[in-house]
Amino acid sequence: MPQFISEYIWIISDSPYSSPFLSGSKEFGTINPCFLIDQYSGKRPAIINKKFLKCRQIEFPICPSALLDSNLVDQVYAIANGGKAKDGFKYLLEFLTEKCWDFSLCFYYVEHFCKAKNHEEFVENAIKRTHALLTIHSMNELEFLHSGKILPNPEAVENYLNLSGAHDLNEVASQRVEEFSSNFSKRYILDLIEAIEIALIKMFLLRRVEMTKATPLKQHEAFVAFLKRDLGITLARESHLALHYFYDQAGRLFGIQPNTPINKALATINSTAWDMYLLRMPELLFSSQPPDLFLSFIATEEKQLGHLAKLFSVESISGTSKGNLLPDIGYLLNELPKEAEDALQQDVFQHRCVLHTERKSVPVGLHDAMVNELRRVLPGT
Repeated sequence: MPQFISEYIWIISDSPYSSPFLSGSKEFGTINPCFLIDQYSGKRPAIINKKFLKCRQIEFPICPSALLDSNLVDQVYAIANGGKAKDGFKYLLEFLTEKCWDFSLCFYYVEHFCKAKNHEEFVENAIKRTHALLTIHSMNELEFLHSGKILPNPEAVENYLNLSGAHDLNEVASQRVEEFSSNFSKRYILDLIEAIEIALIKMFLLRRVEMTKATPLKQHEAFVAFLKRDLGITLARESHLALHYFYDQAGRLFGIQPNTPINKALATINSTAWDMYLLRMPELLFSSQPPDLFLSFIATEEKQLGHLAKLFSVESISGTSKGNLLPDIGYLLNELPKEAEDALQQDVFQHRCVLHTERKSVPVGLHDAMVNELRRVLPGT
């Protein structure tokens, strides 16, 4: 495995500072609950870089931000246009408003940009939802907390218009969507989603088809070897999920069985791949010398994603001069037998997953071949 020299390191789990934002993941509502996920072990990240080594201290503002999944973005659109919010989202929005948190459509932009039938569909939907977000960001917050009504705060609206030179919030929304569309390249994201899907398919095939009589640790050893050999990368979160899957502890997280219809299996694989990407997304906002840091916490109403997130924590993030991000991922092991914990401590698989690398793309045809093999062993619809 190539050795990287860190240009900076974000210390997270070993940070001496408690988080002023979250001491752990939170759940809002009971009928349709929402989850605000803390992957930082209740800590405030601290950075070690050239400036810190020179001055022995470094200060910059840290702003909490909720990274909304696409389902919650739909609720933002609904409530901003007079609709009724589900109880979980209502309480989440009250929390974000009272605590003065930012909340973002960043994941929605990426996912919808990659999935939309065409550019026009993306632009139309993204502008509507961005306008809804701006409507809530510029609302009278005291009125909302008192009555639940979303009414404009003229000063806040005027501030958005002055900053962008726009005539109304819809024009501001159009500018933001145009800027995203102009600067975003989806090739890297699609490569990563494809790699995750390949890993998930291989996970199923090893457990249910190829190595049914092997021990979970042998299956896992084969899985990690496949990732390194065929994808040229060790996917830390997928490697840990695989360990749970091979020990039959991941039923509600990745519940594909030999009798699962192929179309349902493919939909589950795609949905899980995007969940795994969303869990990674906050790491992408860390940089070497931040003037400020938007510390992102994933917000979702997906129970599966909430359960999945509990398996992982971000221990630290290293960055190199070549732009590589190397997060060290911590694992929850209390649902696994002791032999799995012992194997982990003996470095059966790596904690580290490279998100930005110079590695080649997924081998041409590998994804199609894996899907075809899945079609061969699973029943039709």
